[in-house]
Amino acid sequence: MNYSSLLKLLLLISAAGVLLAGPKGYYKILEVSMSDDDATIRQKYLKLAMKWHPDKNPDNIEQASKVFVELSEAYEVLSDPQKRAEYNLSCRQEGYSSFAAQPKREKPKATPQKEKHSSSTSSKGSKKPPAKEKPSSFDSEAGQSTYSPTFSSKADLEKLERERREEQERKERAYYQRKEEERIRDQNRRDEKVRKVFAARAMLERVRKEEQDRKDRSYYQRKEEERLRVKNRQDEEEHKVFAARANRDRVRKEEQERKDRAYYQRKEQERKEKQERKDQAYSRQKVRY
Repeated sequence: MNYSSLLKLLLLISAAGVLLAGPKGYYKILEVSMSDDDATIRQKYLKLAMKWHPDKNPDNIEQASKVFVELSEAYEVLSDPQKRAEYNLSCRQEGYSSFAAQPKREKPKATPQKEKHSSSTSSKGSKKPPAKEKPSSFDSEAGQSTYSPTFSSKADLEKLERERREEQERKERAYYQRKEEERIRDQNRRDEKVRKVFAARAMLERVRKEEQDRKDRSYYQRKEEERLRVKNRQDEEEHKVFAARANRDRVRKEEQERKDRAYYQRKEQERKEKQERKDQAYSRQKVRY
């Protein structure tokens, strides 16, 4: 199982545990309402996640990590339609008000550094050291007096010393065992917190990548539409130019044909008139002879 599969499994387990435990106020955590769409929830999650990112809050990493993990769990549930429907159903069944938005969180201020206790060192000589308590002869744990009577033999003393030593060793083993269990619990708790933070960071990166991919797709789609519009406009202009050129050629051809017809008609008319004049002259000359 690789790292990404482990992160997805942890997120699914945390989301399922929260759903089984009841409504947690995811709409309040993301400062949205139940009627908002996925785009609004995504934008609000990105804004809050960038605000409460542990790297951007070095003065208060624990609170920032806690809020960051809560934001990731809330977005994990509300971004999935099936989980969101189940969560809305559980909210309605338990009468949980998840419509009101949570007030804006103020960024935690850095805790001031502790001042050096100079006054305590100056007045150290004036104060008296606490008096040492006298050892009591009554053992509170055993509930019996620790007064040991005199023993008649050296074997009894050695046996008592051996039992006391064994009891001390048993108490020390129990103490160190308890300390080791507490250390293991703290280590497991820190590891779980680190896993949640890494899972929340992975989810934030995934959401940011999806948002960037969506923006890139919209950008390239817009660029393609603009290119198509420019190409169509150029094609229309070329078509208009070709149509105007064809119309001009057609008009020029018609004008030339009209001129040619007029020229040939005029020539034919002149030829006819000339032939008529010749015929008339010939007829007059014939009549004269």
